[in-house]
Amino acid sequence: MKNRILLPFGFAALILTGAVLLAMPVANTSGHWMDFADAMFTSCSAVCITGLSVIDPGEALTRCGQIILMVLTQIGCVGIMMLGTFVFALVGRRMSIADSRTVGVEYGIIDRGGLRHLALWVVFSMLAIEAMGAWGLWRTLPEAFGTGSERAFQAVFLSMMSFSNAGFSIMPGSVEALHAAPVATLVSCALIITGGLGFLVLHNLCTIRFWRRNLNKRGRMNLHTRVVLRMTCYLTAMAFVLFIMFELGDGGVLARFDTWGGKLSVALFHSVTPRTAGLAIVPVEDLHPATQFVDMVLMFIGGGTGSAGGGIKMTTFFVFVCSLAAIYHGRKDVTVHKRTLPVDIVRESIVITFLYAAAIAVCATLLLATENGRAGLSPGRIIFETVSAITTTGLSVGDTTRNLSGAGRTIICLAMFAGRMGALTIVLLIAGREETASIRYPKEEIAVG
Repeated sequence: MKNRILLPFGFAALILTGAVLLAMPVANTSGHWMDFADAMFTSCSAVCITGLSVIDPGEALTRCGQIILMVLTQIGCVGIMMLGTFVFALVGRRMSIADSRTVGVEYGIIDRGGLRHLALWVVFSMLAIEAMGAWGLWRTLPEAFGTGSERAFQAVFLSMMSFSNAGFSIMPGSVEALHAAPVATLVSCALIITGGLGFLVLHNLCTIRFWRRNLNKRGRMNLHTRVVLRMTCYLTAMAFVLFIMFELGDGGVLARFDTWGGKLSVALFHSVTPRTAGLAIVPVEDLHPATQFVDMVLMFIGGGTGSAGGGIKMTTFFVFVCSLAAIYHGRKDVTVHKRTLPVDIVRESIVITFLYAAAIAVCATLLLATENGRAGLSPGRIIFETVSAITTTGLSVGDTTRNLSGAGRTIICLAMFAGRMGALTIVLLIAGREETASIRYPKEEIAVG
């Protein structure tokens, strides 16, 4: 129970520390202390790797402030518990069983013996991938991102924000300038997808020795990895087709681009980014309403377990759909690829899905009550903002975030925090808790449907 309480407090302490650092005069261009409410919102969004912001990081923050923002997103990406594992591994100490179990639940690790190895692998692999992504972006970014040291910093910043699936940008209009560089767009897409797979999937893929003929020595791709990879392909392909379908015609945003290379790269980017990346080449408010609805569905599903992505997670959605299919076909067990899923996994997926939906309904209702009558905040925009906050995506329709009242910003902060901690907290509360009823009551039916 102790680690279940300390984990949210650890994130809250990090958010508060980040707010103090961002509010300092050295961190913002005004040269004075930033409004603490704005600093707190920005810090919460960074730690929760969301990207919603009430300030323009490119104009309001100095280089020092932007570096602080990057560090906060990196810590939020790895997670406090995994970062603690990394520090303990470096100094040669062991974690407690309770703390190891917390990290194991978050990353889906069954064998706790390899937890220290995984912690080191997570941090160093993240830095290595971001370094390669920064080099690729530095070589391919358009001139709008600057030259020399400015271009290098832009490449590092965008690489970190892409891999960590945080929607912050220090360029005007998010990353609209990427439309002139299809290769850089593809590099950013690759970073977003890689960050959304989850460290457990990356670790599994990197430990498979494809060149060995002996299957026992080669290693195998586990069920979790196969499900995440297939869901990533299916969701990206579906979003890509729907985006072209809704935006290619007259009045669609793809009509703004002259070449088919530009159209396809933009369509691919906006098929990848709604699953919690939060970066946008085309303003969300310019998209077709049907495209915005598809984006909300993708935001709700999110990335992979143990990844930088938010939402209910792809595996949770997959198990939920499989459980519905099993009920429809009258099967007691939920089977996937000739494997039977444990009842606890099915139960957790159903609980997480419905609690996320309930949280969205509650937060949207509160925002509709507090923001009623405010200019530019239609119900559709408020619902989109709510889904984006709880799923820690960071997409926003226009200036919705900046136009929120103080109460509305507080609700969004709580939504981001709940979305970042939600699935992990829910699993920790229900995992391993199985009551053995000492009394059995008589059965009686109730009419449903």
